[in-house]
Amino acid sequence: PDADNSIHNVSISSRDSIFILVEGDASEVFWAMDSIEFVTNGGTQYVALSLVSVDAVRLDNYQLLRDEIFDSEKPYLVNGYVYVPEGRELTINPGVRIYMRPGANIIVDGEITVDGSPEKPVVVSGCRFDDVREGEMRIPYMNLPGQWGGIYLQNAHSSNRISYANIRGAGIGIILFGAYRSTPSLLLEHSILHCFDTYGVYAQMADVTIRDCEISNCGASCYLAVGGSTLIQQSTLADYYTFAARKTPAFRLLGYVEQYGKRTAYNIERCIIENTIIYGNVSEEFELLHDSSLTQYTNIHIANSLIRTKEQRPWFHDCKIGDGSTDVFCRTKAEYNADSTSYFDFHLSEKSAARGIANPAVSSIYPLTLDLQERDLMNAGAY
Repeated sequence: PDADNSIHNVSISSRDSIFILVEGDASEVFWAMDSIEFVTNGGTQYVALSLVSVDAVRLDNYQLLRDEIFDSEKPYLVNGYVYVPEGRELTINPGVRIYMRPGANIIVDGEITVDGSPEKPVVVSGCRFDDVREGEMRIPYMNLPGQWGGIYLQNAHSSNRISYANIRGAGIGIILFGAYRSTPSLLLEHSILHCFDTYGVYAQMADVTIRDCEISNCGASCYLAVGGSTLIQQSTLADYYTFAARKTPAFRLLGYVEQYGKRTAYNIERCIIENTIIYGNVSEEFELLHDSSLTQYTNIHIANSLIRTKEQRPWFHDCKIGDGSTDVFCRTKAEYNADSTSYFDFHLSEKSAARGIANPAVSSIYPLTLDLQERDLMNAGAY
């Protein structure tokens, strides 16, 4: 090239092509736009260039050899997996950003603590910052499911906590595996889990507590528990998944699993849901499946919540039932065009049916909404 980065008198044969490589120096977050000018037979054409880059710590099939802390000095780029062996603990500090390559997973046979803060949440998402373009539509990859694998909590004796996190765009959000005498626990609080191919949280014989969270837009269910213990307070489970037809409810609690004509019981230790919204675009968004000959109910209590369902249940106390026509959220779809983007917004609409139904004794535990505004103690949901 000349001093002005130009090249002259390049011949390209018919049906042939050339590669032009452009190099840039990436700072922590680097976003550049430029163009390449072609002058051919007296005519001028431009090819637009857009580059988004992040200076990150690269982790390729990374296994912890000791207890480890991820700090926020630089983001992390995970290729393959991050593996936490049994007996080890991974702590993720406030403000950490973890970008996952396609198919990458966080696999935990030890324990994990995600310790975000209101001002500096932890972000776990795909690694692409550009858009999918279809005609005039430009859909950010951050709003697409299936960009990476999921978070697998595989130790049946583990105790895990995820606070102030934004986890989005994976095949599955968080999955826990337990057994009858081995019950992993998860405390999920003040977090957003958004846009997954399958489940936001999948828990088998686990002890799961969800407080002040949004779990939204999942291809199967926002929450599926097979037996175990479930406590959900002041949260929003909103399922308006648009990338495929969804047939299963946003909330599912199963007391048995049936395979090849045989039922295997999974004891439901407890299910407490308070001041919560369970809503979506399927006519039935609530399922509690049990076999009275196999499963005993203990401590089932669902109160002061808005639920899209076809019928009242004996466990509902001061709940409001919606049929889909009920006004609930500010926005339940995404529209993309060349001029603007209008995305899902699960804040309560002005006339939302979730207003005025909450139990203040519960909502006062969470004086701030998920987006750090002063909470109206009479409103259900995370906002």
